[in-house]
Amino acid sequence: MNASYHTVSPSKVSSDIVDKDTPKQSDKSILRSIEESQKLNLGGSAEQSTFILADSNSSPKELGNDDTFQEESYLDPVTELPNRILFNEYVSIAVTNGKRHKNCLAVFLIDIKDFKKINDAFGYTIGDYFLQAIAQRLKNCVRTGDIISRWGGDEFAILLPHIKKADNLYKITQRIIKELKYPFTVENNTQSLVSHLGMAIYPQNGQVPQDLLNYAETQLSYHKKTGNFNFIKENLSKVNASLS
Repeated sequence: MNASYHTVSPSKVSSDIVDKDTPKQSDKSILRSIEESQKLNLGGSAEQSTFILADSNSSPKELGNDDTFQEESYLDPVTELPNRILFNEYVSIAVTNGKRHKNCLAVFLIDIKDFKKINDAFGYTIGDYFLQAIAQRLKNCVRTGDIISRWGGDEFAILLPHIKKADNLYKITQRIIKELKYPFTVENNTQSLVSHLGMAIYPQNGQVPQDLLNYAETQLSYHKKTGNFNFIKENLSKVNASLS
């Protein structure tokens, strides 16, 4: 089967408040190949870099009517991040790779509480700028090759397709929590946002993509109701042995 190719433009959002010690996710790595059989080619100028992801298992029906990636179908127009449809494709590929190579992977779902109040107070244009700033913060939290998605509305998702050590997963989780606690300043408007987080780990919390996403949603709902992060530590302790 001929490979399907997706073309994506990197986000042009500038960084807001960033921990200087936090490793940044390069724009040119946002669509890094997850499997060894996938190839990543980079081209174009610094202003308009082109990402090409070849997925030999994808059909034109799944990814479009031709070999060219349809940006309007798979990218969020505000943040230029992969949308839910494309994110689900990445999770499926990562799970397939995890089964093949016995890798662990993690999925995060992140909800920004009461984001509607920002839109109501400042308007949707400023609200979009806040969403872009949140997206940039999250990019600064993850590693090269991890995938961030605008899951929808005021929710984001993160895929860590390959976890080698439990300590690495814990550090990334803490980094996400820490970064989202910092106030955001957009167009001279400063706001502190409250976020909630759910996490699922393959294969401990699910062995098919939908089970992982359902588990992460359940944990997200629990955090919304209780404000308790203990489930994250409990989840990490379960995978410590398998990742060490």
